Amino acid sequence: MLIPFVLFVILIVWGLIDTEIYAKEAIILGAIWLICLFGYLFLRSFGFYFVVPMALIDIYLLVKMTGSGR
Repeated sequence: MLIPFVLFVILIVWGLIDTEIYAKEAIILGAIWLICLFGYLFLRSFGFYFVVPMALIDIYLLVKMTGSGR
């Protein structure tokens, strides 16, 4: 279930290299990523509630990177 968390890191690095996202946006999304990761790792009984927001953020980043939202 760690796939959305790993995919997030890949997408953020890709976005920063291609200048598709700004550093401020990456910092904000990174903070959300950290909260969700700690919630997933330390609150195992509520893990699903932390994976869903990460999957939605990954979808947002994928759309933004591929240009499908333009």
